[in-house]
Amino acid sequence: MTQEDRHFWPASYPSEAPSPRSSLMATTPAPTSSAKAQLRAALLAQRAALSARRCSEADAAILEQLLRTSHYQAAATIFSYVSVGDEVDTRGLMRAALSAGKRVCVPRCRSLGQMDAVAISSEAELVEGSYGLLEPRAELPAVAPKNIELIIVPCLAATRDGLRIGYGGGVYDRY
Repeated sequence: MTQEDRHFWPASYPSEAPSPRSSLMATTPAPTSSAKAQLRAALLAQRAALSARRCSEADAAILEQLLRTSHYQAAATIFSYVSVGDEVDTRGLMRAALSAGKRVCVPRCRSLGQMDAVAISSEAELVEGSYGLLEPRAELPAVAPKNIELIIVPCLAATRDGLRIGYGGGVYDRY
């Protein structure tokens, strides 16, 4: 298979299989909805097959790279998903940002497909909410999107130029 035949090519892996914890580079037009669903299923299966050690190493490397970016360093307020299951762990990011004096916001579901960013001061302010996900307590106020300088979104794969394939709900795209 030539590179031109591939929809995605791993940026940091020489193998032909896309890695769910690496940046991916698009080499052809965006896949159709059906192709995206197939790609999501394949990426989820690959991610589920990763060892706990590999995930932990990747999580640490991703966090280290993120903390070094000028975008993170310049942001006073960040908005990050709260990781669940085998997603890239965001708890280290939340702890580092809070320790650095940044305002950390996490999502709270308002209704199906709608969310608000809510500032927290510690992980202790997270409770089980909609869909079994950890969310900020109900009494904490939402933060206006215009006051957020950096958003960390859940992602199954991404191109080097920032296009991503998420879980298919479009919640972060709409936000």
